[in-house]
Amino acid sequence: MEGLHELALFASRINRALKVEIEQRTIVVTPGNELDSVRYQEIHLEVGRINDLVRHGGFRNLLIDLSARPVLEAVIQTALVGFCRAIPGQAAFCGISDTIQNSMNVSKLAGLWPTYATRAEAIEALNSQTDGCSQTTDGVAGPNQLIDSRGAE
Repeated sequence: MEGLHELALFASRINRALKVEIEQRTIVVTPGNELDSVRYQEIHLEVGRINDLVRHGGFRNLLIDLSARPVLEAVIQTALVGFCRAIPGQAAFCGISDTIQNSMNVSKLAGLWPTYATRAEAIEALNSQTDGCSQTTDGVAGPNQLIDSRGAE
C-alpha cells in the first residue's frame, strides 16, 4: 500500500483542477476552484492520472467531493462519471450544491450513486460497506453492479 499512497500523493501535488487524496482504501477526488484557469489539455492529463489510480491503484472505493464547486462543467462531469463506473467497489458523491443536483437530475445521473452531505459521512459509509457491489442508499442496484451482471460494455 505504501507505493499506492505515494502515487496518489504525487498525483495530488501536480493536479490543479482535480485534487486527489486518499482516505484508507478510498480515492477522494475534489474538483477545485482553479478549473477556469486550467486548459483542456491539462484537465485531460489529470483525468488520465486519476483513471490510472482508479483502474490499477488497488483502491476499493471512490468519493467525489463537490463541496468546492457551485456548478460542474460538462467535461468534468463526464470524467467523474467515468471514474465512478471504473472503480471496482463503491462510488459516492458528497457536498453537492442545489445547482449540481439539478444538473444531475436533468442528465439522469441522480440516484445512480449515493450522495452524502459531508465528506466524513461519505467516508464512514464507504468504509462500513464490505460487499463489492454498488448500491444507492435506497437499496437500488447502482451502475457498477449492473455492468458486472451484464458483462463488459
